[in-house]
Amino acid sequence: MITYYIAQAISILVAGISVIALQMKTMKGLLIGHITINALAAFAYLLQKGYSAFAIGMIAVVQCCIMYLYDKKRMRPHLPVVLAFIALYASCSAIFYQSPIDLLSGSAAVLFAIGVACKRPVVARTWSALNAITWIVYDICLHAWGGLIMHAVILSSVLVAFVRVDHIFQKKSIDKQ
Repeated sequence: MITYYIAQAISILVAGISVIALQMKTMKGLLIGHITINALAAFAYLLQKGYSAFAIGMIAVVQCCIMYLYDKKRMRPHLPVVLAFIALYASCSAIFYQSPIDLLSGSAAVLFAIGVACKRPVVARTWSALNAITWIVYDICLHAWGGLIMHAVILSSVLVAFVRVDHIFQKKSIDKQ
């Protein structure tokens, strides 16, 4: 029972970190945030026996590290690399499959794989929003209330970033006129 409460506390901590991390303006900042968020969230899911979510979270950490290296070299990730991660996520869902709920974590992971492979932060945030919605459904099914709070905060943070970015772009376009 204590592990349940520890997992919930970690999830709430991740929610707090997400507020800051997902507001980063560059892909490098977003990726570093995703590395931190996914590592901690994976551990929280492990404590709740969400093995597919744990495996997916750890693969996400590796993917973000690789995407960070691509971004550092100012390169787009090669399609085979993105497809390999999508295949890894699908494999995790199949290997750790215990119930249809595990398909949700695999679906969320595929959305994440596509999102972090995007070059522009705005497009990456769109995929992050879809990812967060899918994780919210997974958390409800798993009764992972800390995870639900975490992903709701992530979704809120992504939506705030959309509004902030739209406001900045509108301001720049007005200044140019």
